Amino acid sequence: MEFVTRLASRQSDPAYPLEVNGPAAWESVTDATVVTWRCRVQLPSMPGDHIVVPSFAHLGAAHDERYRFVLRTEACAFWLNPVPGSAPATIKSTPANATRHKVTCHIDCWHTHGALEAPLVELLVEADSPPANHLLIVSARPLELPGNLGAPGHPDIELEVPASISQMQADNTIKGRICSPTALAMAMSAVTKTPQWQATIDACYDPLTRAYGAWPLAIRWAGQQGVLAGVEALSGWRDALRVLEAGSPLVCSIRFEKNALNGAPMQSTSGHLVLLYGIKGDYVYIKDPAAARDSEVDRRYRVDEFSAAWLQRRGAAYIFTPGAAGN
Repeated sequence: MEFVTRLASRQSDPAYPLEVNGPAAWESVTDATVVTWRCRVQLPSMPGDHIVVPSFAHLGAAHDERYRFVLRTEACAFWLNPVPGSAPATIKSTPANATRHKVTCHIDCWHTHGALEAPLVELLVEADSPPANHLLIVSARPLELPGNLGAPGHPDIELEVPASISQMQADNTIKGRICSPTALAMAMSAVTKTPQWQATIDACYDPLTRAYGAWPLAIRWAGQQGVLAGVEALSGWRDALRVLEAGSPLVCSIRFEKNALNGAPMQSTSGHLVLLYGIKGDYVYIKDPAAARDSEVDRRYRVDEFSAAWLQRRGAAYIFTPGAAGN
């Protein structure tokens, strides 16, 4: 099963490069101490072995604005961590009886382990007024897809991305952990023209998990730079090609076994983020932050091998609104 809904309110162009379904319906759920706005997204009945990815971006949000997603079933509520998190807050983990309730919580998504009858995703935003200039996305797909995920018949596309940044040139204590902010900084350079690598690293650090790879923090930083972005779980090349054709690169979450992605700077990985900025013939054009030096970041991978590494499991990508920052 595949599902996506995109809800947006934006006062100026350019628009998000994929179809938006309509505006979000906000309602106040304010208590005595916190002003909170809620939006609900009804999902269809969901099979097991699926991934559900929520995403929220808000241009002009205050730096201390916080939001939180929860997936509700008939039996239980599954909370993701607040964004942004702050230590020493308690990390919200999967409930102890989650196996019975068929859902597990991950840092930025949920996995289903059995059929769910019409689950509901709620977004709760702590803000003085309903969010404007925002993008709310909920997407779902099978966690694993079969092979043969190539992109036959695609046009040749190659975008200009000014920055090539190797994460391996950072301090030894973090260089192996910052693929997400490094790929994000390169993607942002296609819009802002000026990469802000260190600021992006700092913005993507999550004190709750002590990691730099949380998807919500990446798009939150993009929004603070005036670029509306979303995280989606894609099942194929159709939407990815539409994004590239609109003039926007994608940051793709990949994993692959030993020697399964020829030309990659790593022999294998259980999780890594790279920037996709073109596709020509049988090859994709990638900026891979795991390269040893900036001059070696630009890579060319076979479409079939990259498709397996990216789309076979999860298929997550950061997708950006093309155009000038700050609009």
